[in-house]
Amino acid sequence: MSAGEKLWGYVYIIRPINSAMTGVAVFVGALAVGFELSQLDNLLMAIATASSISAASMVVNDVLDREVDAVNAPWRPIPRGLISAREAWAYAFALSALGVFLAFLTSLACGVFASLVWSASVSYSAYLKKAGLLGNAVVSLCVAASFVYGGLATSGVSPLLLVFALIAFFVNLGREVAKGIADVEGDVVRGVRTVAIAWGEKSAATLSAACCLTAVALSAAPAALGWTPPAYAVVMGLADALVVASCVALLRAPTKEVSLKVKKLILAAMGIGMVAFVLGGCAP
Repeated sequence: MSAGEKLWGYVYIIRPINSAMTGVAVFVGALAVGFELSQLDNLLMAIATASSISAASMVVNDVLDREVDAVNAPWRPIPRGLISAREAWAYAFALSALGVFLAFLTSLACGVFASLVWSASVSYSAYLKKAGLLGNAVVSLCVAASFVYGGLATSGVSPLLLVFALIAFFVNLGREVAKGIADVEGDVVRGVRTVAIAWGEKSAATLSAACCLTAVALSAAPAALGWTPPAYAVVMGLADALVVASCVALLRAPTKEVSLKVKKLILAAMGIGMVAFVLGGCAP
C-alpha cells in the first residue's frame, strides 16, 4: 500500500463533501442572522467545528460498521485495509477533540451546543441506527443543528434561522424515511427497524411525503412574511417542485427502484434549497 492510497483512505472516510456541506450550513445560519465582518473569526471557527464533528461522526460510523462493510462495501478504507480500526478510532478522537476545542474557544454556549451534537451523532452510530424513526430524527436534528450553530456562533438565533433549520430537519427526515424503502433487505439482516420494515413501504412513503411537504410549506413562510428577497422564492420554488414530484412518485409506487430515484431527487432539491437559503440570508 502506497502513501497516496493511505492518504486517500483518510480523506474518503470523512466523506469530505458531507463535511463541507455541514460547514456551508453553518455559513448559511450566520447569513440568516446577519453576521458582521467583525465576527468572521467566530464564523470560521464555527465552520471548522461543524466540519470536524461531522467528519468524526463519519469515521465512527465506518469503524462500527466495518464488519457489515466488509460484505456490502468492501471498497471503503477500513475493509480495504487502508486504515486499521485502531487508526480510525485515533482519527475520530482527534477530529472530535479539534471540533469541541474550537467550539469552546468560540464561546461557552457554542462548546456546550457542539458537545451535545457530537454526542447525538456518535450515539446514532453506536446505538440509534437500529432504532428506525428515532435514528432518522436524530440524524435530521444534527443536520438542522448546523444552521442553528452558525447563528449561535455569531449574532444569535433569529426567526428566519429557525425556519431554515426546520425546513432542513423535515426534508432530511423525509429523505431518511424514503431511504429505508430502498434498504429493506439489508436492514432486515442488520436488525434495523426502519418505518418501511415496521409499518410497511406504503406507510413509509406516506410519512416521507408528509415530512417533505411540511418542509415545502415552511419554505414559503420567509417570502410570505417579507423576510427574503424575490430571488429566494424563485430558487426555492425549483427545489420545492423537485420535492413535490418526488413525493408524488413515491406515493404512487413505494418500491426500491423509485425510492432510489427519490433519494437522489431530494438530495438535488436540498442542494438547490441551500442556494435559496444563501439568497434568503442575504436579504437587505
